[in-house]
Amino acid sequence: MLLIERLDIFILLEKELITSGFSKTLKLAKRQLEYILFIESNLPAIVNRPLTGAYVDWDFEDDKGSALLTFKK
Repeated sequence: MLLIERLDIFILLEKELITSGFSKTLKLAKRQLEYILFIESNLPAIVNRPLTGAYVDWDFEDDKGSALLTFKK
């Protein structure tokens, strides 16, 4: 398992969506997109194991996100 924390991650468009009350919609869209990005990244090759899961969440108020990645043993 690998836990990743990211700070100051939201672009201006995402900040506007959050301010306008579209946080739930943004979470749904980002969750699938980030899973795909983790699969396509070099991370599985770096740890020499295939990715089996990516669990992501964001703290919109503090502009940060977390990802818990699981890999095949």
